[in-house]
Amino acid sequence: MKPEEILKKASDIADGKRSTHGAENSFDLIAKFWTAYLQEAASMSVSITEVDVAQLMVLLKVARSVCGGHNLDNYTDQAGYSAWAGHLESMAEVERQRDIALHEAMKNQMVAAFELGLGKPTEPRSTSTPTEVYHAPPIFTRWD
Repeated sequence: MKPEEILKKASDIADGKRSTHGAENSFDLIAKFWTAYLQEAASMSVSITEVDVAQLMVLLKVARSVCGGHNLDNYTDQAGYSAWAGHLESMAEVERQRDIALHEAMKNQMVAAFELGLGKPTEPRSTSTPTEVYHAPPIFTRWD
């Protein structure tokens, strides 16, 4: 079978598994199960991610292809799991970038609030109260 045929078959299978097996959801659940298992059964301090699951499944298929003789299905599945690993990693990167942008926006908002004097202590309202009044900067604002 030609490489492009293997990739086409892997793509067709990945699309089919996505709809019938809930692949995106299952990678997350498998990661949680494997993490719990390794932490409990092997006393390992690990945290398996969805990308790890896909990569480990590639390695499982590599092991099967090495030890089990020629089975084209192993290579097709390797391609499919590699594709899922790439997809999941790119989704994780998008989420990381979104978190960085949110953090930066919150930081900028806090800096602006302090510059406006919203986060600095002010004079007490009454001279009978010796404590300062602190005005916290607004942290949560809708940005959309």
